Amino acid sequence: SYGIPTIVWGDGIIEPEASDWLRHLVITKADESSTATQYAKILRAFLRHCRKKRRDWFNVDDDFLRSWRDGRRGQVDDQQVVSDLNIVFQFYAWAETSGLLSYHVGIYEKEELPPGFARRDFPISARRKVSRRHGGHTGWATTLSFRVSKAIEGRRNTPNDDQVMSVHEHLLKATHGERDALIAAWAEEAGPRRSEILQIRKSNLPTREELETL
Repeated sequence: SYGIPTIVWGDGIIEPEASDWLRHLVITKADESSTATQYAKILRAFLRHCRKKRRDWFNVDDDFLRSWRDGRRGQVDDQQVVSDLNIVFQFYAWAETSGLLSYHVGIYEKEELPPGFARRDFPISARRKVSRRHGGHTGWATTLSFRVSKAIEGRRNTPNDDQVMSVHEHLLKATHGERDALIAAWAEEAGPRRSEILQIRKSNLPTREELETL
């Protein structure tokens, strides 16, 4: 009844913690289901990258995140890269506060650490977010983010959830709506270039029998 997305692979739910976070967003934080679905797409793409590189999600560190971030910069615009990076960091910060990770993400003030705790170089670093509007600290953020140039901000708009849903609704009304909506979903999830999308042929798609097996 909540419309909670779940990240599923061909061989099952391998990282249930990721789906637990999505459930937390919808039930505990009362985020919209559409928001959690967009987060699920980004997190699934990141976990697919982890699988490709044979890295368990709980062993990810700044170097791995930096490599993934830089690779994304060759696929999508910088504003999208920053947004995706922040969403992945939110998942790791939640995993730390939930006890799934232990002193892996540096979301601690010095006085919050146990007496004698010497570690300062956490595998995933973090910094305090400071908001002038709210008059102080408002949480934690990744240290791997970067400033997006104004030129890119003005040239490309990052759609919000309502805009994304609206685009899909309009696409589905067209003559080849199912095809066009699928192409849009590929663009959102995998970030291919237009030239790469245009290389896909009907022969590359799974048959009905293969879909049933999946």
